[in-house]
Amino acid sequence: MAKIRRVKFFGVLVVLGIIFWSVAPFTALAQPTQPNKQANALEQKAQTYFKNNQYAEAEQVYKSIIQGYPKTDYEFRAQKDLATLYIKMGNIKSAQKTTDTLLNNFSNHPDIAKALLEIGSSYSEKGKEDEAIQLHEYNVRTFPKTEFAMWSQMHIAMSNIRIGNDAAAEAAIDKLLADFSGNEYIAQAVHEIAGHCNWLQKHEKALELHQYVLDNWPRSEQAIWSQMGVAVSNIALGKMEDAQAAVDKLLTGFSGNKHIAQAVHEIAGHYRWSKKYEKSNQLHQYVLDNWPGSQQAFWSQMGVAMANIALNKTEAAQAAIDKLLADFSGNKHIAQAVHEIAGHCNWLEKHEKALELHQYVLDNWPRSEQAFWSQMGVAVSNIALGKTEAAQAAVDKLLARYPKDESMANAVCQIADEYCKQANHDKALELYQKASELYQHTATTWPDSGNAIRTNSCKIKTNILLDNIPNVKVAINELLAEFPYHSDLPDTLYQVAMTLQLQGRYEEAIEAADMGIASFTTAYPTDHNYYLKGLCYAQLNNYEEALTWYDKLLREFPNSDIANNAKMQEGRVLYFQGKYQDAVDTFKDVLASNPSENLTKEAKQNIEDIERLFLKKQ
Repeated sequence: MAKIRRVKFFGVLVVLGIIFWSVAPFTALAQPTQPNKQANALEQKAQTYFKNNQYAEAEQVYKSIIQGYPKTDYEFRAQKDLATLYIKMGNIKSAQKTTDTLLNNFSNHPDIAKALLEIGSSYSEKGKEDEAIQLHEYNVRTFPKTEFAMWSQMHIAMSNIRIGNDAAAEAAIDKLLADFSGNEYIAQAVHEIAGHCNWLQKHEKALELHQYVLDNWPRSEQAIWSQMGVAVSNIALGKMEDAQAAVDKLLTGFSGNKHIAQAVHEIAGHYRWSKKYEKSNQLHQYVLDNWPGSQQAFWSQMGVAMANIALNKTEAAQAAIDKLLADFSGNKHIAQAVHEIAGHCNWLEKHEKALELHQYVLDNWPRSEQAFWSQMGVAVSNIALGKTEAAQAAVDKLLARYPKDESMANAVCQIADEYCKQANHDKALELYQKASELYQHTATTWPDSGNAIRTNSCKIKTNILLDNIPNVKVAINELLAEFPYHSDLPDTLYQVAMTLQLQGRYEEAIEAADMGIASFTTAYPTDHNYYLKGLCYAQLNNYEEALTWYDKLLREFPNSDIANNAKMQEGRVLYFQGKYQDAVDTFKDVLASNPSENLTKEAKQNIEDIERLFLKKQ
């Protein structure tokens, strides 16, 4: 499901990269290039091709510009854009060669440092962090007096954070603060790193950096966002008293700031993601009460509905949905909001309500962007509800109605995942194979869609369902080698491990989970890999080892979205060990943690059964 918009600073990911350059100086342009209508037309043509992912055509036009307008601004821009194009195509050697040419021909161009920054951003988008760091270091070393040197230093820190090189990241941050303390954008740079740490779930470091912004630049534009960041970081760390103090300080210290409604709304969202639904509801309502005419009021009305759904307050949730539809029917994002609520219902395993809302989107906004995803949601909901014929009809309709949608492969893969989860392996296999074909088509039609790793994932899942385990192990190693820093790799590897577990390949699933644990340090999917290992060891009747991994999850990630599931599994293991009172106590602990509706029913039933069958006889 598409997720609700993330915090402002979480979405910032401008990054760069490549090799060490040996550059022979070249004379700068004597004066700016005079406009040329034909060259302008070629530039526009190339940009259109680029935007439409027609990379081969764009490449030829850029080469024509380079050949036809040498030593001009037109060549400069074409060389820069061609390097970026090659990176997006995965042709790294050509990108390096083109950037070499750019540097040799235009080392004194006034925009050269900026150009390196733009080229580098494409490297990190491709997960080429080593190349990114090297290019940033070159930019800082060669053009230290420019604004872009500061941004490159920021990106050196961010790249090292992403690849888990904490010592290098710390050194990069120290250099940023030492060498660029007087730069007018230094507060923004530190704030961006802090937000990036939040995005990577490195909340302790994020908290430190957000506080640094507040202490050193309390009047900066970033101060309100870092105050929000302090609250968000504390929520993620489970420090709820500190989070409340940060919220109070935000409301008193920034009450007149034009962004205050957005900041409060974003914090409310993070309370919801941390399953603090009452607090989320309270802050969303605060936005509605204090800024009823703002865009954030619209999103907070959605948030009120989501919080009440999670709290199992059915009437309040429906009232919130009705109010959303009545008061904000003309909002351009109304289809997205209803779709988000539907997806939230799926996540909470409230599939009947999800189905109703997905269908509402299809009935009322059939031409919206969300209609595609809600059609997928109808399929997923019906699969989860065991409505086989309705699910097949929904899949058929998705394929027939949106045959050319760029996201079709992703949607089909998600539907296959749900079939796999429901143990309908024949349908899962059929759709994984379909998704693989679609991903390959997508990679050809939209080369920069980032689907290469997803194609490999579908092939791996197909091999799992076909029981071709040797091929699976080879493919996993290839995945790690080819996409070591890809942002989708942690989740992809976890999904592979989960598919192995669902197929009863417990030892192989443990092995895959261990690869994920060894490779990534973020809370997700590390917490899910711990949980999966617990499930596998329990299935192998190694109960002590299962408890070890559940305990490890609860100790290291107490605010994980699967913490209650881990507690529930602990209770089951204790029951299997004959430790009935400990099992009952654990199930009661689950009930005290505001679990989902399904976990609540299961925990109550387990307590009742154990007390009736075992404890009353003692």
